[in-house]
Amino acid sequence: MSQSTAVRDYAFFYLNGKPHKVRGADLFINFTEYLRIGQALTGTKVVCEEGDCGACSILRAFPKPGAKGDVKFEAINACIIKVGQLDGSSIVTVEGLRDLMPEGELHPAQKSMIECHGSQCGFCTPGIVVTLAGAVDQKELKTEQSVKNELTGNLCRCTGYLPIVEAGLQMETSGVKKLSKVFLTPEMKKNLQLAQSKTLIAEDKTRVFEAPANLADLRKLRKRSMTSILLGAGTDLGVATNKRGFDGRHFLSLHLVKELYAVKQTAKTLQIGARTTLTEFRKCLEKNPTLEGYMHIFASPQIKNFATVVGNVANASPIGDTPPLLLALNAEVEIFTPSSSKTRWVNLSDFYKGYKQTDLNKGEIIWSLKMTLPASDDHLDFSKISQRRDLDISCVNTGFYFKPGGKNYLKPQTLRLAFGGVGATPLRLNETEKYLLEEGLSEETLPVLLDLAQQEITPLSDLRGSENYRRLVSHGLLKKFFKQIMTKGASL
Repeated sequence: MSQSTAVRDYAFFYLNGKPHKVRGADLFINFTEYLRIGQALTGTKVVCEEGDCGACSILRAFPKPGAKGDVKFEAINACIIKVGQLDGSSIVTVEGLRDLMPEGELHPAQKSMIECHGSQCGFCTPGIVVTLAGAVDQKELKTEQSVKNELTGNLCRCTGYLPIVEAGLQMETSGVKKLSKVFLTPEMKKNLQLAQSKTLIAEDKTRVFEAPANLADLRKLRKRSMTSILLGAGTDLGVATNKRGFDGRHFLSLHLVKELYAVKQTAKTLQIGARTTLTEFRKCLEKNPTLEGYMHIFASPQIKNFATVVGNVANASPIGDTPPLLLALNAEVEIFTPSSSKTRWVNLSDFYKGYKQTDLNKGEIIWSLKMTLPASDDHLDFSKISQRRDLDISCVNTGFYFKPGGKNYLKPQTLRLAFGGVGATPLRLNETEKYLLEEGLSEETLPVLLDLAQQEITPLSDLRGSENYRRLVSHGLLKKFFKQIMTKGASL
């Protein structure tokens, strides 16, 4: 580092309104361990250790570097996040909710859970209470569906969900203080932003945790260690640590680089920085119900509030949730090279080179994603086929885009047919697309198209579905999409 760079050797955050500076080995442990063992805050439970059950839910507000305006407290999973990753945040656990109420009174989420008999063994209850408290801090929960939407990431194996949903509907919140009034005061926010302006370089005897506060420091740190483990959100790494014995030695977190939070949107394009969360991405797509609707059918609110779109892309899983959607929108990947002053671009369809292999060279970082937004008359369809609707890994997922022709409606101007779960990588059906662009869609070409698609996919059999099942599902989804377009074309 140059002498002019401000550096600190600790992570700084507020926990239930109190400042914490964490150094050394504690930076690398899960936040649940820090809470339960280090701080004796045992209300936050650990059950699945995968970010699925929600028992570990906490509330987090993160004033983004360089950003202005209000900051919301959002529920996240504490079991798959390292302490160092919460640097620059204000955190509230179930114990902190008492500070929102007059002395001796329970938070409405706690009170209604008692009155509606929403708790039995109690392991899930603190996470449910925290999630409901975060939700009603932002909006009223007036319908059963609104409560269910908020609690998608909170599982209960004892009680059954009816009394829990009823508890969510019965909360009386008129006397509750706003979370930001207590846990993100102007002074707290100022102190967090001051810490965020300094590059974090901390270590214990064998491990290093770094977080550059600016672009210059990012280049220096990345050049110094081209193989350090990148942390956008690291939710997948958290699961790997808990379940597969992953033990990283050198982490480079991107949470302080303000350029990575940039979002640029026009009527025709959307560009999102590498730190854009799935929740923020969904909000960018709200004007298109088909796009926005797809974002509701995977991951819990807790995961969406922390995990990033770019992280899902970089993971390079053939069954990742976002790549088929992004492929259908002709997404491009902007790549940061530490030794160059310029970024480079590659189409997402060329980004995946093989199973878990990408076009990234040593030391490179995905900087942003840019995609083309559909017009109102374009045909879109997105599907995720899995054994259960929420919080499950895909068997097959798809993203289809069809821009109708001018005089010949069924001969598309543009076409993109994307699949996940049917090959070693997320893929476009290039030959099928080529044939349809040349020949158009009709009763005569439909069987040929469906046959070409089957030739382009190479599904495997595993616990989520056999090869034959994946072929059958792929055939059905594609046929349904084509039939809908043909019906629309016939009505014109």
